Amino acid sequence: MKRYNWKHIDCTSANVLKASLVVFVVAIVTYIIFPYKDGYLTANNKSPITIYDRHGLVLMEITDGKKGLSQSVKIQEVPSEFIDLLLFSEDRNFYDHWGISLKGIARALYQNLQVMHIVSGGSTITQQLVKSKKEIVRNTAVSKLAEIIEAIRLECHFSKKEILQTYINEVYMGNNIYGFEKAAQVYFDKHLYQCDLLEQAFLISLVKAPEWYNPYKNPETIVKRARMLLDKASRNVIKLTPLQQEAYRNKKIYLQYDENTICAPLFCLYALSKARELFPGKDITKIYTTLDAALYKDLLAVVRNSLSTLKDKNALHAAIVMIDNKTMEIMAMIGSVDFFDYGKGQVDATLVKKQVASTMKPFAYALALDKGIFHTSSILPDVYTQFYSKVGNYIPKNFSQSYHGPIRLAKALGCSYNIPAVYVINTVGMVPFYNFIRSIGFDSINRSPSFYGLGIVLGNAEVTLLELANAYTIFPREGIFEHANCIRKIVDRGGKEYVVTSDKGIRVLQPSTCYLINHILSEYKYKVEAFGLHSAIHFPFPFAAKTGTSKDFKDNFVAGYNKNITCAVWVGNLYNETLDNLPAVSGAGIVLKNILLHLWNSGFPFAKFTFPTKEVHEVRICMLSGLPATPFCPQTEYELYAHAVPKGVCTWHSSGKTTVPAEYVRWAAEKHYSVLKDSAVRIIFPKNGATFKIDKTVRKSLQAIPLQAAGTKKEIQWFVDGHFIGKGNEIVWQLQQGNHRICARSDKVAEYVNIVVLE
Repeated sequence: MKRYNWKHIDCTSANVLKASLVVFVVAIVTYIIFPYKDGYLTANNKSPITIYDRHGLVLMEITDGKKGLSQSVKIQEVPSEFIDLLLFSEDRNFYDHWGISLKGIARALYQNLQVMHIVSGGSTITQQLVKSKKEIVRNTAVSKLAEIIEAIRLECHFSKKEILQTYINEVYMGNNIYGFEKAAQVYFDKHLYQCDLLEQAFLISLVKAPEWYNPYKNPETIVKRARMLLDKASRNVIKLTPLQQEAYRNKKIYLQYDENTICAPLFCLYALSKARELFPGKDITKIYTTLDAALYKDLLAVVRNSLSTLKDKNALHAAIVMIDNKTMEIMAMIGSVDFFDYGKGQVDATLVKKQVASTMKPFAYALALDKGIFHTSSILPDVYTQFYSKVGNYIPKNFSQSYHGPIRLAKALGCSYNIPAVYVINTVGMVPFYNFIRSIGFDSINRSPSFYGLGIVLGNAEVTLLELANAYTIFPREGIFEHANCIRKIVDRGGKEYVVTSDKGIRVLQPSTCYLINHILSEYKYKVEAFGLHSAIHFPFPFAAKTGTSKDFKDNFVAGYNKNITCAVWVGNLYNETLDNLPAVSGAGIVLKNILLHLWNSGFPFAKFTFPTKEVHEVRICMLSGLPATPFCPQTEYELYAHAVPKGVCTWHSSGKTTVPAEYVRWAAEKHYSVLKDSAVRIIFPKNGATFKIDKTVRKSLQAIPLQAAGTKKEIQWFVDGHFIGKGNEIVWQLQQGNHRICARSDKVAEYVNIVVLE
């Protein structure tokens, strides 16, 4: 039997272990002595970037390179008693250790072992600075070891003064605030050197858990901790007279709230990102924006008050974008009603991608009118309809789950019926519509047209509120699209100014088309059937508006405009929860109406839309058929037309009788109308000239299309290329390559369509 030399093996393993340990130690030592890049600690200690509104008022200051609000301060400007308090609270042996406290680590280890998970880190100020620099969120054994090594390295290369100054300027203070100086300005509206001892202790007490001890949510808790800290410090490092101690025990802390010290913080962060995008590499010190600070504050109050009435509907958040139509400057942009709400306050809802629902419909109708495919009184089918697609038939339903039969285009848009909108985009073409909305700034729509399908007209594509507001400006601007701007100019560190020039607008619609859309969306007569006379989008002044309620009541949208401004509003909540059966007209619509009433009462002009007399004219039409009226039509009104006008006169009404086309046979039966005799059978799907393609990756037996027809109560028979294939108002036919002639026959009346099937 072969014998193994176990002693030899053990020695070899021990040597390998020793060698590995030596290599590990050498690697750590080499890393520790390796110098940092120049400016590692001072990289974020530049003078702040000042952001102004359109009138030159300071909105806020932000240090370049920081993720939130910050402002640096030199160690010489920090009160000595504040430093004493800070070191007493966070690191009493700061000037005596090399970045780590063995006593603190041992204590933390003991506490962690007692509960068998990490509850304490025993971190020095140097270690806390490492966490901030390295963005360490959770403590693990590996992260703790890395933190210790990095802390020792910091101590080897920088002085205690440099480390302490950087910590004071970069420590996180909650509510997206970094550094004690900025925290003092936000929470107390004063500089750090102006804070008394209790306020200083208040700020220091936040360091332990800035989100848990959020002063706006738990002010009493943090004040209690501050008094305890001050009481302990007074017995050790700070001398207070009995009178001073009593005064601090009874002193109240007065916090500044909301935008008392900063204005429009989310907009400022957005403007800063756009400035860097427009002027890459520039050392920016000043940004002059397009925001109107006074208007922003007024609208913020209006939105907050409006939202307070919707909380019982689970509507917790809201956002608005307001654009000056003439200059394309963003006048107001509210991404959050409470920036200091730890939950979702720092989420800019104007930039969050969401499904904007029916607010997409006007673009489809505008394209159809512009191309002359339809006119304003064209009759669209609002009946049960299946639209063919490669992935299966698309069967849209109305919000009310009901049908309205033949509906005029203007009324279909005003009432926001879904089925006519899908019919319009299906007729116009998916690709032309996709290209159109891409041309008006919907950059978020970046998948293929087939990915979205016909549902894109109902808002199934996710876009931002800013994109929506920007796109709607094409209507008051008479068909000219231009990107909205938030910056007027910047100034670099050398004092040189860089002025932002506006885009050269592109024409996407004819002015007369825009006027027709403006007329439809601003006239209550087109909306009253769906929304009622007293809805929130019925205004006492000229203003066009379109609402949108996303699936399952997740989000409310409304976009509207007059000649001067375009305003888009979102209402919902950012916790991905549904609203309590809140339609947009009663949610976002209320917010918009309150905004507009505030502007109206403030003297804001609401001029009428300009009537293009040469391109647009009126015709008296039948309200049922949409055709020029005859004396037999019981209900008539004037309608506006531009590129396409109805031909002929109304044939739906005769002496005491009403007849409608065959596709409305079911609707006609409910209304006790007759069906036109000259169209006893009408093929609804497929359309004449349609082309289909067989997908080779799918079994042929699974590739079929519906054949749909409407007509009299008599049975409909179907023929393909002269061969009988079935009977009924709707059957399914398996696709076959070639040119085909499809026939639907009822009694002696028939209709034919020709289609092509490719392979």
